[in-house]
Amino acid sequence: MYEGNHLARADAALREGRLLDAADTARRLIRGNTPEQAEAHRILGSALLRMGSPEDARPHLEQVHRMATHTLASCLMREGHVDRAWAIVEPTLPTTDPATLALAAEALVRLGRSDDAARMIDLAGRIDDARVAIARSQVAMAQGDPEHAARILVPLSELPMRPVGLRHVLFQLADALDALGNYGEAFETYMRANEVGKPFYDHAAIESQIDRIIGVWDADGIERASEAASGSAAPVFIVGMPRSGTTLAERLLASHPGVRGGGELVLVSQLLERLTGSFRPDAPPDLVDRVLSPEGRAAGGTFRDQIGSLADGVDHVTDKNPLNFFHLGLLAALLPEARFIHCIRDPRDTALSCYFRLFHEVLAWTYDLGWIASFHASYERLMEHWRATIPASRLLEVRYEDMVADPGGQTRRMCGFVGVTPPPRVTLDHSHAVTRTLRLDQLHAGVYTSSIGRWRRYERHVAPLLDGLGRRDMDAAYGQ
Repeated sequence: MYEGNHLARADAALREGRLLDAADTARRLIRGNTPEQAEAHRILGSALLRMGSPEDARPHLEQVHRMATHTLASCLMREGHVDRAWAIVEPTLPTTDPATLALAAEALVRLGRSDDAARMIDLAGRIDDARVAIARSQVAMAQGDPEHAARILVPLSELPMRPVGLRHVLFQLADALDALGNYGEAFETYMRANEVGKPFYDHAAIESQIDRIIGVWDADGIERASEAASGSAAPVFIVGMPRSGTTLAERLLASHPGVRGGGELVLVSQLLERLTGSFRPDAPPDLVDRVLSPEGRAAGGTFRDQIGSLADGVDHVTDKNPLNFFHLGLLAALLPEARFIHCIRDPRDTALSCYFRLFHEVLAWTYDLGWIASFHASYERLMEHWRATIPASRLLEVRYEDMVADPGGQTRRMCGFVGVTPPPRVTLDHSHAVTRTLRLDQLHAGVYTSSIGRWRRYERHVAPLLDGLGRRDMDAAYGQ
């Protein structure tokens, strides 16, 4: 009875989008070795996947392969294993099952076969289903036809549906309206999307976390914790605000044969969970002592071994999880060979890009322009601490605007910082692991300038954002 009640609570939390609650309850059921193991693994894997942790999700979903085949394929796709995901889905085609159609369409687009995806959906004739309609609109966007996407989504956006589905529809519709240049209508749609199922955001808690991180990871704390360090591969952590150019930085740097693009890894979160019992960014007062304990040293050793295995024979592997900016002190202590690249972008463009993106509840601050401005100020406060604490030889700052204007020059600069000879010709890394966080219509695009100064199209709508950022003069600083 106990397990059944908790399983029902976990399943309800997952359906309602309370992903942290779902994951915590499912994890307790798994640790308790209850008879409900398969369902608990399914819930935990699904929650982790929706929270943006596909590597963590995959082991759980593999245990229930038969009952979560589509979710496993989706997990593989998020990890960048599109070919493996397609191998699972393709034998089930042709089909009229909405979930399979949506997943197959995304796989085909990621494989560069947008026209095949359009034909598959059109032949199935299931555009009446919201999942299929959203998938067909994404295909249309990938084909460069936002007008078609909007025609599909406008009527769908007025139908009653669960908040999770409605948010997907509204964000996709807003993207289409933005591409059509209907900026007023697009902003209203983005705003409506962010108000649907808007979570609670506790900015005071973020400030307290940053206070603790700064208190623990001062120069003395890093030096003490470095006693637990040992030799390892030389990872490169690319950090910054979400939407600040970390993907572009990784694609440029990983064009070098001596650098492997790892995408957004979860190894740091796993390490933090081993040390603190939670993957939330924080630093308990005794964290350095935990790092130096036998258990902490073992966790650090596992972490270094995992990074070394990912390098797979090359000198450097990258991790572009932007929120690793919370953990630079811990990483600097444990990995003496690690280097950090901090991506900086015009805060107005960064903030608006966050607001225009469908994020999960863990990034609750992205649901409100005022919250984004507050979070950005906290991020800047912590980065100022790292600048004063971590030697410049280990921390390089790269502006998104400079990468767009001079990709070759900035690639050479990053290569020099990392310690590899710059390639004679700069290209973009198009591997699925690196590009998996791009929107489907951005997958096969090169370096583009349209995102610079994008905030100006919405200037009359973003007063709370500009007020929160202090309305300081940023034009000269960011080349606008």
